[in-house]
This record gives sequence, structure tokens and C-alpha cells, in this order.
Amino acid sequence: MIELRHVTAGYPGHLVLEDVSLTLPSGKITALIGPNGCGKTTLLRAACGLLPLAGGQIFFGGRELGQFRRREFARLVALLPQTRDVPAIRVEQLVAHGRYPHLSFGRDLTQADREKIRWAMEVTGTTALQNKELSQLSGGERQRVYLAMTLSQDTDILFLDEPTTYLDIGQKYEMLELIARVNALGKTVVMVLHDLSLAFSYSHQVLVLEQGKIAAQGEAQPVFDSGVPARVFGVSSQRITLDGRKEYLFLPH
Repeated sequence: MIELRHVTAGYPGHLVLEDVSLTLPSGKITALIGPNGCGKTTLLRAACGLLPLAGGQIFFGGRELGQFRRREFARLVALLPQTRDVPAIRVEQLVAHGRYPHLSFGRDLTQADREKIRWAMEVTGTTALQNKELSQLSGGERQRVYLAMTLSQDTDILFLDEPTTYLDIGQKYEMLELIARVNALGKTVVMVLHDLSLAFSYSHQVLVLEQGKIAAQGEAQPVFDSGVPARVFGVSSQRITLDGRKEYLFLPH
């Protein structure tokens, strides 16, 4: 379980999160939604220790964030950031970077490491790209490669900041189906999504941020039914059943 207690965080001269307290359940998919600038990415960065706190505490399994050694924490939590560089590197080499927290002093990949790398590339559909330079790939291909690197890290917790960036609608569904399969392996997933319909369709829990504070949090359907997401985004919402599947619609007023 991940717990934020009275967390305040932001950037020099600009606090983004103010007195935020929340619990992210283990083994579930939690979606963070909210308008641009509301603090979604800031929350992920703070929870990963990449952003100093101006106040409050963050706990993983009852242990405070500051008590983890860097390598130890990297074996527990993997982060897929929203924006990334495009280094001059082959795909397979990049995916192998996910294994670094697990390597011994010599930094040599073991057979187990190589198997984990192969698995991550297979499930993300990037095996055929393994010998290509990252710069040769489309935005969608690079997104899947970076997810493969995140999966190869083999952590219990995945923080994903806009994992569907650069993907077309079919690829977005493929990505979220993949995330659901990874979650079914027992992984805790916390992801920022701008696509509200997908956020509610694929998440167990939804957390709505508004101007750096929690506007609503809880199981996906009750949060949707509360009307808070529609109010925060200034739209109308409707839940329908299509071919036996619940779909969440957000429409202009």
C-alpha cells in the first residue's frame, strides 16, 4: 500500500500539491485524472522521490520513502515518465537498462536477466524492433519500447505517466489491455491518463485532482456516478453498457 500523508510539493516559487492525503491500494490499477496543471505528474514525481517535499510524508508498505536506499527503491518502484530523451541506442540495449537495479557489481547480465528482457519485449510487441536504433522508431513504437524497459525492471509497483501518449485509438486499447495483464500478475499500477473513458474502463480506483487537491477518490464507478469528474472537466457524462461491457462517455454540455 502506498500512502501520502499531508503532502505538499511543487517547484521553486510554485507549490502544486497542497496538503494531499490519499491511499493507493496494492495490487490494483489506480488512474490519476484531472485538468492540465492540477498536479498529476507532480504527485508521481514526489512519490518516486524525484521531487523534494515541502511538507508531509510518503510511505510504501508502512515504510517512509526516505528510508529506502536508491537501488532498493528501484527494485520496488519503476517509473515511466511522460517525456523522455531519445538516446543513440538500440532497442534491446535500452530495454536492458531496466535490469540495472538487479545487477551485481560487475554489471553483467545473467541468464535470468536476459529472460526478463525477452519477456518484456514479447509482451509489448517490440521483439522485432530489438536491433533498431531508437531514433528510427515512430512515437508509438518508442512508447512501447520504454514500457518494455519499465517492465524489465520487474518491480512490484509501476508508475506510468501518460502511457498512451503517441498511440492511436487501437494502440491505446492494446496498451491498456497489456497494463491489465501486468496488473493481473500482482503488480500495483498507478497511471496518469488524459483519456477519461479509458481511465474509468480500465481502473479499479480513480483519483480526481483539482488545483492541487483531491476532488474525489475511490472505486471507479462510484467516483464516476458522483459527477465530480464531469464537473471538474466542465463536461457531461453518461455510463452505458455496450456488448455487455460498461463504457464511460464524456461529452460537451
